[in-house]
Amino acid sequence: MAAPVSATKSWGYLATHTLERLRPVIADNVTGRIFLLHALRERGVEVNVPGGLEIVLPVFKELQTAEAYSDLDVLSVSRADPTTVARSQWKQLAVPLMISGRDMAINMGETTRVLSVLQTMVNSATLSLREGLANSTTGIFSALGDSDKGITGLQTILTHTSSSTPTSGTVAGLSRATYTFWRNQVANVSSDFSANGYTQMHTLYAACTRGDETPDIVVLTRNTYVNFVINATGTFNYNVPLTGRAGALDVGFSEVTFLGALVGFDDYCPANNGYFINSKYLHYVVHPDRNIEIGEFKAPTNQDALVSHALWMGNVVPSNMARHGLLLNGDTN
Repeated sequence: MAAPVSATKSWGYLATHTLERLRPVIADNVTGRIFLLHALRERGVEVNVPGGLEIVLPVFKELQTAEAYSDLDVLSVSRADPTTVARSQWKQLAVPLMISGRDMAINMGETTRVLSVLQTMVNSATLSLREGLANSTTGIFSALGDSDKGITGLQTILTHTSSSTPTSGTVAGLSRATYTFWRNQVANVSSDFSANGYTQMHTLYAACTRGDETPDIVVLTRNTYVNFVINATGTFNYNVPLTGRAGALDVGFSEVTFLGALVGFDDYCPANNGYFINSKYLHYVVHPDRNIEIGEFKAPTNQDALVSHALWMGNVVPSNMARHGLLLNGDTN
């Protein structure tokens, strides 16, 4: 039997306004459960872009040449063309939220029941969006490109050619063949972390470094992370504080570092791939009107239910590739 119309109206009002108030909490909980996004937000590099046909970020491609001169030498005058732009597409994710008329009817009468159902919906939406943003099918660890549905993933942004620096392919409208700064660094542990892991991590870190620009986030697979920690105990000591920074240990990410870079793992990180990230040049871009926005609940014409969606719009956008690195084959100790 369908729920009374008054019940449907009441649930629609309560669900819309309750979830709207919780929207910022849902957004924080989603990104707080994804190590890379959490670390990027901690560094203040989440970028709100309020529209536009594409996501456009400036990229340095050529610097002016300093000229040595003496006294009254004639100085050359030339106009440099130091920047180009990376153009990335908007990507969208949606999670459906539905309450059936039956659920509305049997949970009426007690505020605790209503709140319990809404809390379940919040938890479900949070976990579903976390999966969609993080996974290797539609999320940040995917192999999707600029023209695909789903987020342009790290498997496309940071790649390799025969375990070497990539020199082909296009990301964000820029070609690796044309621009050397659009080629990420690569190091290969060769499936023996205990013998090669730290050597290759140091090599990759140095290759990604330019002056004071160094990798500050390292994302590994669970297996590579375990290898990293196990081998660390026999190589050097590290401390996990009893009380970490708010937002770090509180969400389950330990304060393990490598040369100052925060190290963590994600189970969606592709097997035998680890990523050395310079947060200055990798941007988590979101549209402020679609940063996990929850729409009004409406009744379908052919179902006894209320339906809405949690919506996200944005992308992960690089502005320099040479400052990032790909660590290969570290899953085996």
